[in-house]
Amino acid sequence: MLVLPDDFQAFPDLVVCGNRLIRGVAPLALGKQPIFLVGKGDIPKVWLSVPSGDRNRFDTLVSDNESQHEGVVVETFKPENRIVIRIDETVTLDATKLLEDMAVVKALDLRPVGLEVFGTEGGLNVVGMSWVGNTIVGTEVLIGLGD
Repeated sequence: MLVLPDDFQAFPDLVVCGNRLIRGVAPLALGKQPIFLVGKGDIPKVWLSVPSGDRNRFDTLVSDNESQHEGVVVETFKPENRIVIRIDETVTLDATKLLEDMAVVKALDLRPVGLEVFGTEGGLNVVGMSWVGNTIVGTEVLIGLGD
């Protein structure tokens, strides 16, 4: 069972860099900890946590669209129902709500936080493996890393 924020509500249909998670929860998790979540809201609600270096400990960088770290910038664009998160000058996550029950992550780059995960609408690269055009239905996690 994943560790989730109390106020998180998953989009029933979430497209992450060209891969679709239907009736799922987390696009990417390390063990029971989601690395990032994209939840329902007029503008998608994002949580981003990364391994701290200590076993089973994670640092929260973004919580419900609020930066929790000095080097993380969160920008929201109301007319477009869009959120962009940057670490340094790198776009770490770019997500848009398209429909009431659907959001799209157009860009993802977790390399600035030490994770070899990046992608665009054309596909997702996870630790050297390419994910393109996959649809996963009814599973908690699209891509699980670790135990």
